[in-house]
Amino acid sequence: MRSEAVLDFEAIAVHVGLLKAKVESLVVASLNKKRVMMVADRLDAQAWVVDDPTAPGQRIQWLAAIRGGSVVSPEYILSGVGPFVTFKRATFTRRWLWLSAEFAIAHPILAAIVGGAVGTGASRWSKLLTRYSLVNKIKSSKAQRAINFYVIALVSEKEKRLDKD
Repeated sequence: MRSEAVLDFEAIAVHVGLLKAKVESLVVASLNKKRVMMVADRLDAQAWVVDDPTAPGQRIQWLAAIRGGSVVSPEYILSGVGPFVTFKRATFTRRWLWLSAEFAIAHPILAAIVGGAVGTGASRWSKLLTRYSLVNKIKSSKAQRAINFYVIALVSEKEKRLDKD
């Protein structure tokens, strides 16, 4: 038995990505008719309308995966039938996060997206403040063979190469 999934747009903000002009106007008209709150900034959204939900672009993919939300096709908006992908919030799983200063300079938007996941509402992510605390957390998790939490380190390409030496 196949069940049809339905998205409820009443209580969420929707960002309409770059779509073909004719399709975009139809999608916006459909969302307006349904009185859906649309936002210009993808950072403020919980759902994103893109041409291909399986390839929404790096920033939307990060936003949806970290915060949770749905990446939706124009077809779904227009007809109620079509592809969409819904993500469970990654911040529901305990994680330790370290963002290097070099990474933050090289990728400021991505650093803001990922770093913003720490300390929000139901987030179970904690920020490691120094490289020393990162190294200690990795060593202790290996020693404890911890399965229930992970360490995420976002570093620049240069730092990545240095760590291999």
